[in-house]
Amino acid sequence: MIFEEQDDPWEEHQSHTRDCSFVELNKLDENSWTVRDFIFLLAGRIAAQQRKKVFEEADNFRYASEEIVQMAEKALRAKK
Repeated sequence: MIFEEQDDPWEEHQSHTRDCSFVELNKLDENSWTVRDFIFLLAGRIAAQQRKKVFEEADNFRYASEEIVQMAEKALRAKK
């Protein structure tokens, strides 16, 4: 993410990451966090990591599937 000198980092973060738990919590001062707030942030972080992993695995599956299709098509052409 590239910031301009006059940009407010918090406003930029809010505008680019609407599904961020930290943005949703909207408490910049860590001293004001409750245990519930911390658990909320931790759960959001874990969910984001898992979501990223699922998307990566889906991409890997898609790539492998395409390779298998290409191999099958090549084998069928070779039999003709």
